[in-house]
Amino acid sequence: LKLRSYSSLPIPRLINSKDPVFSYPEIVRGVRRRQADEMSLQKILSSKRLMAARKSQDQQLMQPILQEVNEMVYGKGVTPQI
Repeated sequence: LKLRSYSSLPIPRLINSKDPVFSYPEIVRGVRRRQADEMSLQKILSSKRLMAARKSQDQQLMQPILQEVNEMVYGKGVTPQI
C-alpha cells in the first residue's frame, strides 16, 4: 500500500469510508484515540456517582466529575471558556 501525498488528492471531493485519506497513520491514530475517548466519556456520564450527584443536586459532588469530563474533552490543564 503506497500512501499518496495529501496534495495529490482532488479538492473538493466527496469523502467516504474507503477514501485514501483515512489510511494515513495520523488519521488512524486520531480515530482510535477518539473512539477510546468516547468510551471513557460514556463511562463517566453513565456512572453511578454522576447519577447520585445529579439526583442530590450537590455541586460539590458534581465538580470533580465535571473536571474529569473537561479533561477528557479539552485535554489536561485546559478548561472551557465561558
